[in-house]
Amino acid sequence: MDIIYPVLVEQAAAHAIQDGHPTVADKATMFKIMVEDGIIDANGQPTPMAIDKGYVTSTYEHENLSWEEFIDYYPVFKTYDPTYFEKINGFWEIPLTFRQQLICDLDHDRFTGIEKLQLQEYLSERSTYEN
Repeated sequence: MDIIYPVLVEQAAAHAIQDGHPTVADKATMFKIMVEDGIIDANGQPTPMAIDKGYVTSTYEHENLSWEEFIDYYPVFKTYDPTYFEKINGFWEIPLTFRQQLICDLDHDRFTGIEKLQLQEYLSERSTYEN
């Protein structure tokens, strides 16, 4: 059984591995530490203190971001042609064919850990359109 941890826990665990701290890379341990330290609540959401102190930046993608702001939010898309994206109802959306390509690339481990997290977050919150 796979346990799905909140995005912030996944990101923190990925950073711990990259920084050479495998003992805190265990996601259950990371979740516990982050709750105890007041960075996230029991539901995995950032606490006001964590946001105020800058430990966590906004985890909500606002409407009507410019392309540059969108790329700042999802840097994984920096290398993709912007014509793959269309702003629909205030959010940058992708066609079904591009979504399928991204999922295939995810399945074949073509991204770093942090890129995977960004894509998973993006894809979980998106609809697609037919091109």
